[in-house]
Amino acid sequence: MGASINFNEKKGFICDMDGVIYHGNRILPGVAEFIQWLHEEDKEYLFLTNNSGYTPRELNQKLARMGLDVPEEHFYTSALPTAAFLREQAPGCSVFAIGEAGLLNALYDAGITMNDVNPDYVVVGEGRSYSLDTLTKATNLVMQGAKLIGANSDVSGPIENGIAPACRALIAPIEMATGKQAYFCGKPNPLMMRTGLKMLNCHSAEAVMVGDRMDTDVISGMESGMSTVLVLSGVSTRETLRTYAYRPSIVLDGVTLYDSEQHINLTPQQRGVGYLFQSYALFPNMTVRANILTGLRREKDAAKKQAAFEHAIHLLKLEGLEDRRPARLSGGQAQRVALARMLVSRPKALLLDEPFSAIDSHLRDQLQVDLLALLADFPGDMVIVTHSRDEAYHMCGQIAVMDAGRVLAHGPTKQVFADPRTVQGGRLTGCKNIFPARKVDDHTIFVPDWGVDLHPARMVEDGLVAMGVRAHSFRPEEVRNPLAVHCVGKMEEPFEWIIRMRAEGQTAGSPDLWWRVSKEIVPETMPTRLGVAPEQVLLFYE
Repeated sequence: MGASINFNEKKGFICDMDGVIYHGNRILPGVAEFIQWLHEEDKEYLFLTNNSGYTPRELNQKLARMGLDVPEEHFYTSALPTAAFLREQAPGCSVFAIGEAGLLNALYDAGITMNDVNPDYVVVGEGRSYSLDTLTKATNLVMQGAKLIGANSDVSGPIENGIAPACRALIAPIEMATGKQAYFCGKPNPLMMRTGLKMLNCHSAEAVMVGDRMDTDVISGMESGMSTVLVLSGVSTRETLRTYAYRPSIVLDGVTLYDSEQHINLTPQQRGVGYLFQSYALFPNMTVRANILTGLRREKDAAKKQAAFEHAIHLLKLEGLEDRRPARLSGGQAQRVALARMLVSRPKALLLDEPFSAIDSHLRDQLQVDLLALLADFPGDMVIVTHSRDEAYHMCGQIAVMDAGRVLAHGPTKQVFADPRTVQGGRLTGCKNIFPARKVDDHTIFVPDWGVDLHPARMVEDGLVAMGVRAHSFRPEEVRNPLAVHCVGKMEEPFEWIIRMRAEGQTAGSPDLWWRVSKEIVPETMPTRLGVAPEQVLLFYE
């Protein structure tokens, strides 16, 4: 739902650290696997943090203690663009600095000297050196004319047991006492993001920004033209997400629900997952109203509870059924009640098991439209179990084709349907005409059962095993890839004909060709040839 990212197609990844990679001295779940994937797929990556306190070497050692081997050149802190900014603005300047080794070393490396008497700048970063004495010194130096610089604009940052004040909170007393506004060099300053992209040798369209803050990570990535991923393992939450006018491309909870090795097994109440049972699982002794209101039991505001209930009743077309018990509902009505009960609880993720299986076709189509409109604003993920190819196509932004535990194809739904790549993928996406084929050259294939060459639009790769043509793709008027045929039977559907054809000289025992054609255009005389456009020829590989 919403925007999607094909991570395999991205060249570079910029990741925040605090709240994304670790909390304090605790590595977050999935990080080791993510770093391993970056290496295996030969991706460019940069750990970019607003925390100015650490040097790249210290960050390398910090992750090493957590079992992660990340070379120094993959780290970039807000101390570095701060030093670069000062070197560019005032070469050879002096500063009074409040911060740790990361900031001080960056300033020294940029040729900037320390001065606590008459500095050109007062520079503030995070650190244990912050005290009333240093605060007083900084305030008076700014009053004497020193310009005020902040390493970053973070108000707080995540730690293992909560949050801690960050640079902007530390610099605020100086701003208030002097009436001077600081200039901040870290995220979301474009200076830091442009440098990061340059270090990765990536265009913004080729990169992804992963962070835990809407006000720094997501906005800086978005304004730089990158895809953005918000993880909810740090500062921003689903509640704060809704207060921003902009949205990340993807939202990830960053929460492990179950991991046997780490002995993690959250209770169903803790998981925040809405599950629509195929069997509905309604409480038989409760009315429709009472069943739906069980999904709102944690809502204390009576007006909000009633508004949510009425919205669900309207959305799921349940008007007039509020006082009925499940025994007096049809299968479709019961399923809609179960869906309403799930949605009103505002879950973080939705698991839908055949959500429209017991609903008539007209109402099914309308419910799909309504549910899609609802889920357009749903910030979480949705997984649908369905036997309907059309439902998958309408409702899923991403699909995966699996066979015997192997992922044969995955990616954006329309892309997988257009190019399923495997025989099993072709079948699952509804291709009726699948025949063995072999490569002749980069632009030609041979179909033995038909005894003809075809010329697909896609370049033919090695490992070709079969080809496919969807039943709607044959055209009598198409002159490209012609095939001499004759009709062997037809079957009437409500709005189409399924016409079975065989190619002239087609091998015995091979399946008939399926041609689907609208009743409005079915010819009175069956054509003796059909053609297929090159872009409609599917290629299937091992």
